[in-house]
Amino acid sequence: SDVCSSDLENVMLVVTDYNQILDHLNGEEQLLFREQLRRLDRRVNAGLNRFTWASKGVTDVFVKDCRKHCNEANRLVTLFHHNKALLAKMCRQVASTPLVSLKKKQVYPQDLFESEQKNHHEMVRGKLKQVHVSMRDLMRTTHETFRSEVDEVQREWAAFVASIDRGVEDALRTTVKRSEERRVGKECRSRW
Repeated sequence: SDVCSSDLENVMLVVTDYNQILDHLNGEEQLLFREQLRRLDRRVNAGLNRFTWASKGVTDVFVKDCRKHCNEANRLVTLFHHNKALLAKMCRQVASTPLVSLKKKQVYPQDLFESEQKNHHEMVRGKLKQVHVSMRDLMRTTHETFRSEVDEVQREWAAFVASIDRGVEDALRTTVKRSEERRVGKECRSRW
């Protein structure tokens, strides 16, 4: 009775670990992690279909093995979400980067305006290059999880990359729009 109760508790730990992974993945992410989930399914199914639960020590070995692989899969999912959040943060950083430098209540002579804008553009260019390199490196690191997976997963990876590209495009459009609004607003205020 105590052995059965202990076995049940251990199996429930595996179920909880497995469900936690699934709960953290949306539909698209489940497709991206398809192969990791299949490998995990094979491990779990081995314990459900092949092992004789009456054998001593089988439950402990099964549970330890499954939990180890669940923890590894959960680590990959957590890392993926962390990297995805960092990529979103970098997109917000791009969107909030002003392309024009204007000081309040200052009328610029043409040569001073051009000089300040040239310096500001160099600073912005450096910042955007730095963000680009960081995003590229983060995407390469994230891709390592999926690099050797099947074609279906590679298609999902390509879709994920396309969504990040759209996020970068949106961020660039936003910063251009905000900078233009700021510049036009400054011109209007200086005329009055």
